Amino acid sequence: MINIVFFEYEQKRPFSVHATTDGIPASLPFPKRFLKKQLLQLSLSRWQAGWDNGDSGRSVYSIIPKISRKQLHWSRECIEFATGHGPFPSYLKRFGSHSTDYC
Repeated sequence: MINIVFFEYEQKRPFSVHATTDGIPASLPFPKRFLKKQLLQLSLSRWQAGWDNGDSGRSVYSIIPKISRKQLHWSRECIEFATGHGPFPSYLKRFGSHSTDYC
């Protein structure tokens, strides 16, 4: 009776469990924190390359060309002014809400 229940349990186990329990043991030649730092640097360099060569966000890129993990504490008004997406005449004229694009 016990063998049958155990066999049924083994049949229902997902493959991921088999991979983690029956997998090939591997040892890494580097400490885990070193690998995490390398992955972070790689992802940041790819992110920067994408930001440098991107097609969108160029108005923001002209102000903030270097990416960072640190949060910038800009007010809403500063962001609107820097990107030109605020309630300014030049922005409102594009949508027909203002007669001229002069301040």
